[in-house]
Amino acid sequence: MKRRLVVPGILVSLALSATPSQAWLFHRCCAAPCSGPAPAECGTYTTETRTVMVPTMVTETRQVTVTEYRPETQSRTVTRYRTVPVTQQVPYSYTVYQPETRTRTETYLECVPVTRPQVQTYTVVVPTVEKRTATRTVARTIPVTQARTVTRDMGHWEERCETQLVSAAAPAHCSPGCGRHRLFGRLLGRHRHGCDCNPCDDSWCDIGVCSPQIVNVTRRVWVPKLETSTENVTVHRIECVQEPYEYSVTVCRTETRQRTVNVMTYEPRQKSREVAYTVCVPKTMKGTRTITTCKTEAYQATENFTVCAPHPVQKSIQVCVCRMVPQTIMVRVPVPACAAPSGHAACCE
Repeated sequence: MKRRLVVPGILVSLALSATPSQAWLFHRCCAAPCSGPAPAECGTYTTETRTVMVPTMVTETRQVTVTEYRPETQSRTVTRYRTVPVTQQVPYSYTVYQPETRTRTETYLECVPVTRPQVQTYTVVVPTVEKRTATRTVARTIPVTQARTVTRDMGHWEERCETQLVSAAAPAHCSPGCGRHRLFGRLLGRHRHGCDCNPCDDSWCDIGVCSPQIVNVTRRVWVPKLETSTENVTVHRIECVQEPYEYSVTVCRTETRQRTVNVMTYEPRQKSREVAYTVCVPKTMKGTRTITTCKTEAYQATENFTVCAPHPVQKSIQVCVCRMVPQTIMVRVPVPACAAPSGHAACCE
């Protein structure tokens, strides 16, 4: 009789979820399960107490090893390269150009002046003086005798006596204060008797002059006497007369003449001459010069660098773990004593 390996927890779950008509399938049957509906005599069950393992999530504290990285300074020897100048004497050749004087014969053309006589025809303007006759108007003065009436004054001078009034005014050489009002004399600071004019009486006129005087004056008077007569007078009259005259005129006339002149021309002539010229001749020379080259060489150097080094550290962490916890449950199981129906194998022990 073959036995089946059944997980208790799963079997219990299936047994609990089975219907009464299918419960006979879960009792301890033989290898071939019973097919068809369960027999009525096999539907008896009993209740048993069983312990099953139930998965439960539990938080636990565990010690774990964690790797942490810390910076650390380390040293190492590395190979580096540097450039070193190297000075050395190197022979070399160079070319220089030295001036050298040479002589050559060259032919050239030179213009030589040549003088030759030549007859030239030219035109000149010759001035000629000619005599010409013309008529001109001339103004002449002609004496003419004519009669005219002349009135002459044949008078004479006579001396006559006349009576006239003369005021006592000061003469021109007196001071301005003489013969004026006494008030003006006082204001001007001058006395009326301080001048050389004729003295007036003590009575001053309101107008500032002395009293008039009658004086006999003799003067010379012209007595006119007009006489009219007829006289012959010679007068000069201007008369325009046409008269012929001669005058000279300079007339320019062209004349063609010839002359012999010396004409200078330039004729090319071939000549030769020695010419000195300078050429640069190349010359190779040798010398030594100092050159500096750069050489790369390796050297060992120690350098410090920082690395992150791993360090194991123990730490406590919270871990969620699934634990199988035992749990007691009540399970219905079929009765072991039952008879198998016809056509089925024996199902019970």
